[in-house]
Amino acid sequence: MNRLIPSMGNHPHYGYARDTDSAIVHIHNKADKSRPRMPSGNFFEKFLFYRGMGNFKLPLHLTSFGDDVFQLTNSGSDPVQSLFLVSVNNGQIRYQSFDAVAAGSSIKLIQTSQTSTVAALNETVAASLIAEGLYEKEARAMVRTWRDSWFEEEGTRLFYIVPSAVTEALLPLTVEPQPDETVRVLVGRMEIMSPEQEATIEQLVRKSRGQRIEHNALATELHKQNKKSPAFGIPKEIAGMGRLAEPALIRVINILDDIAVRREGRLLLQQWQRALEVGIDVSQLTIWRRLDQQ
Repeated sequence: MNRLIPSMGNHPHYGYARDTDSAIVHIHNKADKSRPRMPSGNFFEKFLFYRGMGNFKLPLHLTSFGDDVFQLTNSGSDPVQSLFLVSVNNGQIRYQSFDAVAAGSSIKLIQTSQTSTVAALNETVAASLIAEGLYEKEARAMVRTWRDSWFEEEGTRLFYIVPSAVTEALLPLTVEPQPDETVRVLVGRMEIMSPEQEATIEQLVRKSRGQRIEHNALATELHKQNKKSPAFGIPKEIAGMGRLAEPALIRVINILDDIAVRREGRLLLQQWQRALEVGIDVSQLTIWRRLDQQ
C-alpha cells in the first residue's frame, strides 16, 4: 500500500510527516472548469498534517527589550500553553520552555545562556504535542518537518500551542461521517527581531550602499572603456539570512530615518523578491540597471 504514496525523491521534507500509523486516504477529484487550478485525478495521502499562511490576528504580542529579555502579553480569553523560546546563533542553539501565559496577563521571557541541541529541543516539543493529544508518531512526524528550518535556521523565534477555541474559530473543520474523536493541535510561530539584530541589519544595508557606490563608479569607468562591468549581487551576509531576509529588510526600511539608506534597503528588497519569483540563487541575482540609475 505504501507504493500508493507519492515519492518525495530528493526532497523528503514533507515525506517525514507520513511516518505514522495512520490509514491511507484516497481522494478522487473530478476536473472542474470553475476551479481550473484544482488538480484532478486520484490522490493518496497518509498523514493529514499541513502548514499554511493566513492573515489574521492571534492573541499574543511580544516585545523585545534586547539582551535576550522579552515580554509576552496574552490579550485573549484562553490561556496559551507550551511556549518555547528558541535562539540559533552561529549554529549554537539555546531554548527555554514556559508552561503557560494566562488569559489577559503578561509574563517576562528570559532566554537561557546555556546552549543545547536540536535533538533535545525535538524531544521537549514532541512531549508537549503528545500532552495535547497527538499520538507519539504524529508528534514526532510534525517536529521532524521543522528540524532543518525552524529549529536550525539562524534567528530567534517563539513557538506555542494555539488555544483550541482559537483554532476552531480560525479553521473550522467538518468531517463526514462524524468521527468518535477529533484532536487538532495548531502550533504558532513568532519570528523575533531584537534591537541588536535591527542594528546589525541596518549596518549591513549601510555597508551595501557603500559597496554599490563603489560598484557604480567602477561600472561607469569600465563603460567608458567599452568593458562589461561585474554584477552587483546581494551581500552574502544578507543572502545568508535565508527566508528571514525579506521581513528583516522590510523592518529596517520602516524604522530608518536616513532616506539614502532606506532607498538601498528597498533596492535589496526588490532584488530579493525578484529572486524568489524566478527561483534563482539570490547571491547571483544582479540589481536591475534601471534601479541603479534612479
